[in-house]
Amino acid sequence: MINGSTAAVQTNLVFHGDNGSALALSVNVVQPSATQQSNASTLNLAIAPNTTVVVTTEPLASTVDGWADVLSSGPLSGFAVFSNGTTAAAVPLQTQIATSFRLPFDNTNGASTGVALVNLAGAQANLTATIWDQYGYQLATLPVALTLTDASGGGHDSFMLPARLAATAGIRGIVQFQGNPGTPFTAAGQLTGLGLRAEASGLFTSIPTLVP
Repeated sequence: MINGSTAAVQTNLVFHGDNGSALALSVNVVQPSATQQSNASTLNLAIAPNTTVVVTTEPLASTVDGWADVLSSGPLSGFAVFSNGTTAAAVPLQTQIATSFRLPFDNTNGASTGVALVNLAGAQANLTATIWDQYGYQLATLPVALTLTDASGGGHDSFMLPARLAATAGIRGIVQFQGNPGTPFTAAGQLTGLGLRAEASGLFTSIPTLVP
């Protein structure tokens, strides 16, 4: 995380498990003045002007799914890097949270695009996925049920697109994930996510999501 401003920024880094519950992780925190270790679900940090903070997780015995919130008193930038030991991908901090986002996908030549979805609203998300091919033809609009409970918000899911959205198999295109749009009587939802494209060789790269 980078604080490029002229004032210190108070920051909370909060780790969540698949269903939105607190997730304690063993991490190393490197700041200009100190390095510390922590085993907690929340880190409280003060990031000095024009400095960086690097947070790395210790090796885990098994794969853990979830996400992290970066809550700050001022503007921050930065990115996350993840690796399977052979290849790595970087994902920028997502600062635009809306009711929907678009993900370009390319499932040709043996490659497959995946997505991770997070419901940030305080209520259940009723999601849909609208799919267009590379020529702009709308192929389908389908409901998307988060596999983990999100009755009070915080639901999470991840999957390869062809496995859940068969219309995306073998083609290039765009998929738009739409959360609760909001009505005069219902607050709009908050939805975010990221994309990942795996090559037939096993190499992968991240794909940014696009907020309309």
